[in-house]
Amino acid sequence: MIGIEHLIDLIYSEDIDSQIHYLNVLSELRRIDVNYMMSLKAFFVPNEKYLLEILGSDALNSSYDLYNSNGYCKWVGYLMIPVRDCKNKIISFTGWCPFSKSLKDLNKEDYEKYEHLKFKYQDSSSKVFDKSKHLFIPNGYRKMLEDDYLILTDGVFDCLDFASMGFSAGCNLGSYVSDEILFIMSLPSKRFVAYDNDEAGLKFYN
Repeated sequence: MIGIEHLIDLIYSEDIDSQIHYLNVLSELRRIDVNYMMSLKAFFVPNEKYLLEILGSDALNSSYDLYNSNGYCKWVGYLMIPVRDCKNKIISFTGWCPFSKSLKDLNKEDYEKYEHLKFKYQDSSSKVFDKSKHLFIPNGYRKMLEDDYLILTDGVFDCLDFASMGFSAGCNLGSYVSDEILFIMSLPSKRFVAYDNDEAGLKFYN
């Protein structure tokens, strides 16, 4: 995603007031410090034309995976959070839709209209990002190595909860634990697993 950081800077410089409003609302919903979310360069996509209006034709760059081949923005209604590699470069996005649960209350016609929002979480397409080879580590690989530990969580927002308090935390964006992910987890000498006390959490722990 070469150049995507510059495009996010445009969002923060040209529409910062709106983003502060969106992030305040979403951060309150998830009980995460808004300043921390802004430090990650997270942003919300309120409508179909938003990214095109801010970023121009660059938003259609297929390597950014913002719009599909039909010209539809796949991130409308999502909080987009950058995922960075070991060099601190943005390599993809993970997203959360605050409206996914409310879709259950809509009638069939409305549901079909907003069906694209039914997924609570989504990530950049596998065409541009192989999530089996990366962990989402919000505070960065450098901090993980300097602290020499990693708290592995079962979900993006559990990870963000720990990270916003200064801990070195990470999470898997998929269900597959590859050799690459095992290697990343082997870098710090201490590893902790934070999991929910239910069947899914125990499965994750094992």
